[in-house]
Amino acid sequence: MVFQVQLSIDRTESEVIVKLTADTSLFGTNSKIDQILITFQETLNELLQIENINGELTYKRNFDIKTIKHVVLFKLDHGCSGPSPNIVILEPRINPNSDKEILHATEIYGLLSLASHLGAAVEIAINIYIESKNISFFKIMDGKNDTHICLKIWYLYYRWAGIWKVYKMGIRVGNFGIQKDFLAAAEPLFASAAKSNYTTAIAHYLSIIAAHPQLEEKLHYVGSFKILHEKNEDSNSYHTCFGFDKALETFGAKYVKQNITGNTIDEKSLRNQIKAC
Repeated sequence: MVFQVQLSIDRTESEVIVKLTADTSLFGTNSKIDQILITFQETLNELLQIENINGELTYKRNFDIKTIKHVVLFKLDHGCSGPSPNIVILEPRINPNSDKEILHATEIYGLLSLASHLGAAVEIAINIYIESKNISFFKIMDGKNDTHICLKIWYLYYRWAGIWKVYKMGIRVGNFGIQKDFLAAAEPLFASAAKSNYTTAIAHYLSIIAAHPQLEEKLHYVGSFKILHEKNEDSNSYHTCFGFDKALETFGAKYVKQNITGNTIDEKSLRNQIKAC
């Protein structure tokens, strides 16, 4: 499948190619990611409303990860300002509903989803603990390495899980800048875990973006699959975005099923109908 979209910008000038050198900065955490993680922290503080009354901590429990996600998403800048793309089916692949493909999908996404949910739980626990010990959230990693060891380990886990959550939220709001900053921040993690294929792919991707600034500009418009819907009764529209792979799974299969006629059991006929959708 391919996606077709009409860009809302017109660029006729010659393409500029930036020469990369050893001093070109591609990897590492950055101020934008740090600021969003601070937004997570501030949001949790607002929801928890921790109070110390006569030495006893009290805090709110009437929220879950969906509440946290909704509040943080509202605070992020929406991107992907271009129109929604069209999907063109070039060649059908294997049946995505087969047991093998379902298992493959769960192996890919299951662990990452668990890490994301666990990261929120860890941050809540950290907030409650540091409040009881009168420790500043921003000074957890300060001091000697042999103090608050478990707290520091869980804090580092929260940061990496938080960075992964930032990436997913960047896709949801269509903010290409957030997605790119995530890859720059997460690449050293893949390298340290000996995930050489991921590391190579990310390095290649980021180097292409850095060398072609006009390509990056276009990706700010069409970096995700955008769906428009109504925000409120005042008819102010906003959009939700998906990664292109997830958009294919969610909407491509639905569209194909709606447009296939009859009880098709011949594989060749089925493939022809799918390509004609």
